Amino acid sequence: GERRAEETDLIASLYGEYGTTEDPGTGVESTTEGQLRGQAELRWKLDGKLYASINTELLHDALKDISYRLSIGPNIGYYFIDDDDQKLDISLGVNEVFERVAGKDDDYATIRVAEKYSWQINEASDFYFNTEFNARAEDVEDNTTLFVTGVKSKVSEQLSIFTELRDEYDSRPTAGVKHNDATLLVGLNYDF
Repeated sequence: GERRAEETDLIASLYGEYGTTEDPGTGVESTTEGQLRGQAELRWKLDGKLYASINTELLHDALKDISYRLSIGPNIGYYFIDDDDQKLDISLGVNEVFERVAGKDDDYATIRVAEKYSWQINEASDFYFNTEFNARAEDVEDNTTLFVTGVKSKVSEQLSIFTELRDEYDSRPTAGVKHNDATLLVGLNYDF
């Protein structure tokens, strides 16, 4: 959800997916989805459309063997569009990452570039398009990209139905994991 004020904006989300499939021949059940991602960004409006922010993200992904990945750091951004119906901003920052992947602990700095676009089509419908690129500061060829686009329509003041395409790319995934993971979702969204 988003909370916007004259001097600050708070943008936060919690996303999860879980799924299993049973092999009809053997009866063995295997996990096909298993991710939990929480994100929060507090923005301070500086001058006009310029803002500074603290961005945080916590990720768990069972299929990619990511026990946890915590990212936190300062960013600077600019609102190219900031009106009642549309918002478009781009931000750049340096974040510190603490993670446990495939049983190994690591910490490193990343360069983060993010874009967020939202369009309130009418009172009940919204379109959104977000992209985030994170690269290790000492080796930019080791990077991840998250692309999310979708539409949501209000059922009530806080409940919406959504259709969303999520595409996650990892240039150096854990052994046995594909570089690209695209998911088409239809679900319910609850805004706090």
